[in-house]
This record gives sequence, structure tokens and C-alpha cells, in this order.
Amino acid sequence: EDKPDTNNPGPKNGVIIVTIPGQKPVEVSVTVNVLPTPEANIVNIPQNGTDFPIASDVIKDSTDKNKFPKGTKFEWKTKPDTKQSGNNKKGTITVTVPGVNGKPGTSADVEVTVNVTPEPKAKDTSVIQNSDPDPKNSIENKDKFPDGTTFTWGTGKDGKSGKPDTSTTGEKTVNVVVTVPGQKPKEVTVKITVTASPEGKDVTVLQKTDGKDTNPQPKDVINNLPKDANISWKKKPDTSKTGNQPGIVTVKVDGEPDVDIPVNVLVVPNPKGKTVNVQKDSALPDPKDMIANNGDFPEKTTFTWATSGKPSTSSTGEQTGTVVVNIPDITTPVNVTVKVNVVDKDKPFINDDKAENTPDKPDKTTITGKTQPGNTVTVKDKDGKTVGTGTANKDGNFTIEIDKKDPGTKLELVPSKGNNEGTPVEVKVTAKPQKPKITVPTDDHKNGGNVTVTPPHGDENVVKIVINDKPNPLNGPEKPEQTIIVKKGDDGTWKIDGSAPNDVTVDPQTGVVTIPAKDLEDGSTITAVAKNKTDKPSDPATAVTGFKTPQITKQTLKDNPDDSTKQIITGKTLPGAKVTVTDEKGKEIGSDVADKNGNFTITIPKQKPGAIVTLTPTNGKGDGAKTGDSVNITIGGNITKPKIDTPTNGGASVTPDLTDTRVNKVVITYTPEGSETTATITVVAEGDKHEWKIDGSAPNDVTVDPQTGVVTIPANKIKRGSTITAQSEDSSDKTGKSKSEVVTAKVGEKEKPAPTPTPIPTDRPLVVTPQDGAEQGSATVTPPSDADSMEITYTPEGTGAAGEIPGISIPGSPLVPTPTPTPTPTPTPTPAPDTTPSTLVTIKVKKGPDGKWTFDGKAPEGVTVDPTTGKVTIPANKIKDNTEVTAKSTKGTSTS
Repeated sequence: EDKPDTNNPGPKNGVIIVTIPGQKPVEVSVTVNVLPTPEANIVNIPQNGTDFPIASDVIKDSTDKNKFPKGTKFEWKTKPDTKQSGNNKKGTITVTVPGVNGKPGTSADVEVTVNVTPEPKAKDTSVIQNSDPDPKNSIENKDKFPDGTTFTWGTGKDGKSGKPDTSTTGEKTVNVVVTVPGQKPKEVTVKITVTASPEGKDVTVLQKTDGKDTNPQPKDVINNLPKDANISWKKKPDTSKTGNQPGIVTVKVDGEPDVDIPVNVLVVPNPKGKTVNVQKDSALPDPKDMIANNGDFPEKTTFTWATSGKPSTSSTGEQTGTVVVNIPDITTPVNVTVKVNVVDKDKPFINDDKAENTPDKPDKTTITGKTQPGNTVTVKDKDGKTVGTGTANKDGNFTIEIDKKDPGTKLELVPSKGNNEGTPVEVKVTAKPQKPKITVPTDDHKNGGNVTVTPPHGDENVVKIVINDKPNPLNGPEKPEQTIIVKKGDDGTWKIDGSAPNDVTVDPQTGVVTIPAKDLEDGSTITAVAKNKTDKPSDPATAVTGFKTPQITKQTLKDNPDDSTKQIITGKTLPGAKVTVTDEKGKEIGSDVADKNGNFTITIPKQKPGAIVTLTPTNGKGDGAKTGDSVNITIGGNITKPKIDTPTNGGASVTPDLTDTRVNKVVITYTPEGSETTATITVVAEGDKHEWKIDGSAPNDVTVDPQTGVVTIPANKIKRGSTITAQSEDSSDKTGKSKSEVVTAKVGEKEKPAPTPTPIPTDRPLVVTPQDGAEQGSATVTPPSDADSMEITYTPEGTGAAGEIPGISIPGSPLVPTPTPTPTPTPTPTPAPDTTPSTLVTIKVKKGPDGKWTFDGKAPEGVTVDPTTGKVTIPANKIKDNTEVTAKSTKGTSTS
């Protein structure tokens, strides 16, 4: 009448109307237990493998009697072909739930995903020096393995991780362990070639002019470029400005993280030719003197006359020639067009004339240049008045000081030799700016831990600063010079022009540039030059940064052999640097100053295994002091074991010892209530906050505290009197050896009254049919101790009997009905007796001459006999409910 809803699992109520001919219908309330649809785990099996897992192990929760009643069968129906590897192949397992009341069981086919995994193949790889290679990249067919497969480095002969040593270059042979879920690990020998770390290579290029890009190719600025690497500019240097310009190149190697490498590109100006006066039939000038900006190039730059570009001085007049400029690190020489003005042999001339006001001589204008040795040079103002004279030395150089003239004043220089005057030359007075002021941190002048560069107070509007930025120890140039340009705009505010290192700032009102000293290479020189509106440079200002930054290497920790309450830390750092040790709470627990060789020794109180101490080096005092990178040391020793609490009234809790910072995993085994097999719970701590959670599906009502990691198993979820175990681990140790001792405890069990022994009669067999517990529905028959044979008669499962409710079967939903008849108290006629025949089975057992009991004839399936006592056991699924079991024994010729 009321059909149970089978859309969701769980107990469902229904009503069955029973109509017997000639009687009024009877409503019977029943409970139907709707079981969930079976689900399968993913199966991983090696190529050509035949050893498929047991079907019941594939079905999820197959041991849960609430989901799969006693007697449920699990059988492989179809298995995929394993000759070819591949993922997501399909198989089928048939799940059969036993029927009731003589009805056949209900079956369901469950699709199983099967991954047929190939043999792992080794792949030769190349990695960068000091890198951390991924073992997965050394397996050629790594993508052919299913999710959950792990790739780890094998274990060396010393029992430690066999991870390749990348601190040195060369070919390394190591093992990679490939572990597929559900399979035994496989070890593969691989070769790894460690190549030198790519690093920036300083290059030189010409300044960008007329829109022509002079940037080098990325490959040209990298040393030790790995084979098959892809490289590209992440940040191009600005070649429109002269000086050291920073850039960043990204190096990509298949299977490895991208590496960003800072590089330095020296941008030099394009050589500029000029016109030089020479006497007829004289030697040509030094080609260097034909280049107006010859002082703006690196050392070892050479200047030569082109073979076919030498001008002739045999006749007067302007002659054109070519000077070849070879700049270091620029492959192609630069050809510069120059002009030579040839004058009569006896005619005086002036070259390289300059009139300049300098900061060191505030009341003078200094005039310099070059003429023929011994010539007189007369300086005249705009009115033709002589304001100064001078005589050239033996090299033709002259210097004349006159009263200071304003910048922009035009003066005339007249060369003469006796009464022979040369062509006058006009020169304009310029002002050489004052040099900037550089301030570095010292104990007396802390300066906020910064280097500052202050421009002079005048018409200076550009300051060019060259610094040595702190290098990258793995892939940066040793001295990565960087150039910072700051300019004052028309509105009077200062701004950084172009790129600058991080944290460098400029005050827009004063033009003061601030550079954090911690970002500068220790002991390096800082250079700053100011320029005025006429682009006139000042003399360079220089300063040296302060303390060097200490770093710690070769740090070790060991127990103090003379004091069991102490431990000793040793290592190396910068001589004279102080090394401070702090515990996990930041409390200082020891310190030492490195000796002249950089060695330090620090004694600290003995720490618990797994604790972390921090070493911090500091060099110098005050704001100028330099602090290096902190180094952590994890105290070794055995992983601390967890604690198990088992109250007397049942249940259990497991608490990890979090004082051991290495503990990030706990594995617990226990026996669930109503089960004979153990279950395993794994809890792990994840993320920066070290939050604990259950790894995988959580059993019902079992919880873990995310902060403390305490696992709680309620009393109704764990078998009383059973054993529970727990073990802590450090899962980051891929060798699997960082585990604590296994802790064992017994679950609490309330005291039970001692059972009353059932007397065994001596003259006839004892028949026992349990009415509750795990053996409910079965039967045991024990013969008298002196019997020779025994005969048992019973009704097997699956035969009819009068007055019983038929079994219920719902297609597609395996279930076990539990009928609960509730007859309506209505007077009805007495029903006619049911004459449905029942099939009885008789089995016989006998005692042999050796005293051992065996079946006399064929034994029914599932029925057993104890050879010592003769006790016969008939399982619940082999005997029909609510039927009678009879037995008789024989001794000699007497029958009970």
C-alpha cells in the first residue's frame, strides 16, 4: 500500500497488504533498508599485469556492515586488457547482497576505472648548478602515470636521500623511485648532467641614436647558457642613456623553474669627430685627438687612422679623414669622419680651446688650449681689450687665468709667433658645476642606514650616480654597476630619469637621492657627477660604503660531550661578526664573535628534538651595521611519539607532540565497532598555519582539531577491548624513515558478567542456536564425548515454509528487508493450513580410529566439523530462519 522510497539510502517504512482467500486483507508494516549504490576505487595495475586486487578491496566501504550486510559477495565480472598501457580503462565488479526469506539476493554491476601503467623510462636531463631538480623530470613517460603517482629520489648507500649533488658540475647517476598508488615502488637509474649556473655577462654597446636599437641579444649577455635553453628579455636596458644600465634576462629550461638573471650593459656614447688645425707638410695629429669625446670611453679603447682614411697635409685647406675607434667588448669598430685644417707652415693656430669657471678658483676664469710650442696666446674681450696673455710650453699646451667672466661671455684668443699672427679663435666662457656631496652611514653619522647624494646649489640640473648594487650570489655579475640619473625639470622639481634599483628615492624639492646601504655591495665605491644646463660635468665625487654584510656557512650542531645539558653550534662567517642564537620564541640563548678566520663556537642549552634555533650574523654597530641572512638549524633526534588516551568507558583520542616542529603527520589504526578488521586514519598538517585535517575521507564522527591535531574517536565508533596504535611522522623526509615509535593502547571495556556455561549432556548431542550477536541465525551441534557418530537434520536456506512473508526485491537497489508484522486485531476465520513442502537435509559425521571426526559422505557447502571435538557448525546463511535442528548420536549399537 505504502511503497518505500528507494531514491535515498537508509531505513524506509512501508505497508504490505496480505490478502488470504476468504479472509479480510491484513496490513503488515515493514522496514526496508535501502543500501547506497556501490562505488569503486580506482585500480592501478602494471602493463601485462594479471594480479588484480580482490574485488571486495576495490569497492569503497566494503567492510561496513551498515552498507553491505553479512554475506555480500564481490566478484570481478570483467577485467580490462592489460597488454597496452593507458588510463581510464574499464572493468566491472558484481556486488550481490544476500536475499531474505528464501528469495535470491540482489546484484548490481559496478564500473571500475583501471589505469594500466607502463614501465617507467629513464630520461637523461641537464640541470643548472645549485638548482633543486625535480625527480619527475628524469622519467621520460611521467605523463602516462595516474594521479597520485609520486616520483622521489632513491636512497643512497648511507641510507640518506640519493638526491643528486648539484653543487658541482658534471654527470651524476642517481635513482628515481616511481610509486603508483596500489603498486610496489619501482626504482629507475637515471643520468643528470649538472651544468654551470648561467650568469650575467657584462657587455658594452653604443648609445641608441636616431631611433636605432642598439640592445644586445639576450644570449650575448649570459655566460654558461644551458643546452636547449630559451632566453628572452624580461626587462631591456635603456640604451638611450650612457653609463651602466641594468636589465633582466629570463632563462627557461624544460622541466625547471624559470630563472631571472640580472645583467649589466655599459652604454657608451657614439664617438664624435672634430676639426683640428695642422701645419702644412707636418705629421698628422694623434687620432685620439681627432675625437671630441675621447675621454668618455672605457679603458683600452684604441684610436687609429683608417688605412685608406688618412688625410694629406701636403696642401693647405680642409682635408677629410677617418679614425677607427675600437671599444672593448664592441665587436665592430666605429669609423668616425674627422677634418684636418691644413695651414701655412709658419702660421700659428689654436686647437682644443676652452674657457671655464671652476669651483676651486671662484674669482678666476681659466683658459686652456693647444698651439705650437713657444707661441704666445693673447686673450681679448668683446671690445678688443687685452685681458690676459700666456705662452705655450714645449708640448704646445697653454693655461691663462684672467679675472672671472660670467658664463656665456665671448672671448677672442689670438695666437702669434713674433710678428706673425694666426687666425683668432672665439671661445665662450662656461661654468664647471660643483660636485655633489655623498654621505654614507658611520657610527658617528648614522644617516638612517642610508647613503645620500646631495646635488650642489647652483644651476645644476642633472646628477649621475654610479653604484655597485648587491649581487645575486647564484647568477649575478660580481660587480653589477648601476647608473642612477636624476634631473630637475623646468618646474624646479627633481625626478628619477629612467630605471633605478628598488627603494631608491629622490626628494622632489631638494634633489637629495637616498639609497639604502643594505642594498649596496659591501665596501664598494659610489661615484656622483653633477651637470649644469649647458651639460657641463662636475668633477666626480666618490665615497665608499661601510660594513660588509656577514653570511653564515658550514653551520653544525652537536651534543656537548662534557655536559649532557648543553649543545654546541659551530660555523663560519665574516671575521669579527657577531652571531646570535635564538630559540623558537625569539629568546636569545647564546652568541659569539667570529675569530680572525671567521670561525665561531656557541654553547646553548640542550634543545628538544625537532626544535628550531635561529642563527643571525651582524657586522658593525649602529645604523650602519649590516645584518646577514638568518640560518635555521632543526635539532635532530627521534621523532617524538604521540599520546593515546583510552577512557574506561570506551572511545580514544590521539594527541601529537607539537613541540617537535617536524611532526606533520600521524597514522592511527583501530578496529571500528562491529568490525573484525582494522581501519587506518591519517591526519596531516598543511599550509603556513600548520592546520591539521584528515587525509582522505573521514570516518563517521571521527574528528581532528585543526589547531592541536588531537584526533577523537567516539566510544560507539571503536570496538571495546580492541587495540589502537599511533605513529608520528615527518612527511617531508621522502626516505620514509623520520617516524616515531609506534604507540599502542587498549580501548576501555566495561566489565561484563561471566557467562553461565551451558552443560553438555553426556547421553545426546548438544544443539545451540544463538539468538543475538554476530552468530545469530547459525547452529552448532556437539556430540557426546564418547559418541562414535552423529546424524543432524535441518532445513537449508532457500526452501519454503508455511506462514512466512515473501522476501522483497527492488531492482537496482540492493537491500535487506526487515519485516515487522503488525496484524490488525480483526476477527478472522482460521486460515487453512499451508502444505508447502520443506526440503530437509541430513548430514552425518563419524569418529575414525585415530579419534578424528570427519564427514560421513559429502559435506554441504559452508558446513564444518571440528576434527577434535566433532562439533558441527552450520553458518546462518546455510540454515533457514525459524526452523528446527535435530540430532542424534550413536555409540556402538546404541542410538540417543
